[in-house]
Amino acid sequence: RRHPLAERLRQGSRFGTAVGWLGWRVARLAGAGHDAGILDRRLREHAAAARKVLATSAFEIDRAIRRHGRGLAERQLEVGSLSAVVRDAASALAVAHHADVSCDDVVTATADVWCRIALSRATGRRLTPADHAAIGVLGRRVVEG
Repeated sequence: RRHPLAERLRQGSRFGTAVGWLGWRVARLAGAGHDAGILDRRLREHAAAARKVLATSAFEIDRAIRRHGRGLAERQLEVGSLSAVVRDAASALAVAHHADVSCDDVVTATADVWCRIALSRATGRRLTPADHAAIGVLGRRVVEG
């Protein structure tokens, strides 16, 4: 509803739409947010990565809206793909913030693994050897503890 193209449909001014769209893009870039309050370095890095994915997703969603307009609603596979990326990045961001507040080592390790998996899905990359090692360490901790 707040996308500049939605405003264009209501107002009809091309200049106003262009200014609104430019303002929206600048606000997205400037509002990237900082996660300096997260004490754990790994979780802070995951939160920053999730914010980057969300910012990139905002541009991709904007591009899809501009390209397809109202027809985007009929492109369910594309909409589903865009929303899956947002879902995974938002969940990684939420998990990172929640786990940091807990101050529990097992919760932090679990959150680290969750964020690694969610961000790899969101970015479309495979898990790295470091990701697999973190999963293995968490598994040993759970079995032993």
